[in-house]
Order: sequence, then C-alpha cells, then structure tokens
Amino acid sequence: MRPFRKRGSLPPMSRDDFQLICRHAIVLLGSWFLGTVLVLLTAPLPSIGTPDANTLAQLARQVPLFISGYALFFVADCAIALLGISVVVWLKPTGYRGPAIISLFLVSGLLGMLVDLQMLATAQLIRTGSPLLQPESAAAFFSWMNTFSNWLSAASFLPPAIACLLIVPAARAAGIISAWISLNQFGAFYQFLTGIFAISAFLINQPTIIDASIVLAVLGMPIFTAVWLIWMIRLIKPTINTTNLSSL
Repeated sequence: MRPFRKRGSLPPMSRDDFQLICRHAIVLLGSWFLGTVLVLLTAPLPSIGTPDANTLAQLARQVPLFISGYALFFVADCAIALLGISVVVWLKPTGYRGPAIISLFLVSGLLGMLVDLQMLATAQLIRTGSPLLQPESAAAFFSWMNTFSNWLSAASFLPPAIACLLIVPAARAAGIISAWISLNQFGAFYQFLTGIFAISAFLINQPTIIDASIVLAVLGMPIFTAVWLIWMIRLIKPTINTTNLSSL
C-alpha cells in the first residue's frame, strides 16, 4: 500500500533520526524472532505436578538454548521499552499523548524484562541442580514460577494496546492518511485479546485455550510487530530531509 501524507503536516525527519529508528527496529525484530526460534526448540517448563527425573534431565540439557533464547528476549524487551520514543520522534504528538505513549511502551518492556530475568534465573537453577527442584519442593516452585510469569506476560500486553489507541488520534493529527491507522486499532484489540487468552490459559488450563494463547502471543505478536514497524518506516521514509538514502 502506498503511503500518503498531507503536505506540511510534519517537519522533515533528519537522516540520523531515521537511521536510529531503522536500527532500533532491526535489533527489536531480529532478537525477538531469533529468541522465539530458540525457545520453541526447548521443552516447555512443567506447569502442574512434580517433574520426574527424566524431565529435569531434559531441561538441563536444553539450558544453553533456553538461556540464549531468553537473553535475546531481554534485548527485544529493552527495545520495546524504547519503542515509544521512535513513535513520538516521528508523530510529535501534542499534549499528554507523547509522554503517555513513551511511558506505556516503557512499562510493557519492563514487565517483559522481569519475565525474561525470571526465566533466566530458573534456567540457572536447573543448570546447577538447585534444592528447589527436589521432589518435595519442585511442584510448588514451578507453580509459583508459572503463576508469576503468566500474570506478568498478560499484563505486558495491556500498555502497548493502550498506546496503539493513543497513536491513532496522534497519527490523524499529524496528517497520516494510511491503513496503518487501522492497523493500530486492530493492534489494540489484538493485544487485549492476547492478554485475555494468556490469563485464561493459566486459569482454565484447557489445551485449546493454551494452544490459542501460544499462537497469539508467541507467534502472532512478533509477526504483528514486524508488519507494524516496517509499515511505519515506509511511512517515515518519504519525509526524510536528505537525498542520500541508498545506504538504507
């Protein structure tokens, strides 16, 4: 879809700012997609009951993949925390919307980082054979770990959903005439829905809901974010105040 912008609605963006936004997008998407691949290659952590010795041994063998995957997720969540800055630098929203968009993405990234750090700590406990993984305590430990990570993960979808709703009027005020605005409206609904499924999968523990939650969060979210970011960059590119974009 060809992007359009009302003439004179936004000042031209500098080439340096545009390059920073592009590099930011590359780091975010690259770390997110690669981390997703690595984590999907590992066995899921036990959620109910006491894991047997074979399960713990399998998890221990996969610790390097697990650590690598969640280290990449940590990088991606750091990039998400800063994503609001890229949006505000482009759209230059007035009033409360600019600080709100920056703050909402920051909160989402921080919640994601807490999940990543928890998973990295869990991997370290598995690697060292912590006493927490003994039969008398393993079930309680994994139950707490899954409860904590599920609620944090679900909560992390709410701030960017609200941010997408704030971006819509900011983009219209900036003169953006593109279906990218509709994509933000869809993104708000999608992220609310993903959060609901994440909590439902934990509370109800039905295979169908769990599978839907995995598809929405683990597979769907990075794809949506990639479309959203690449489309945004395409909308920004015609406004760059330079004639030398060949390196981009």
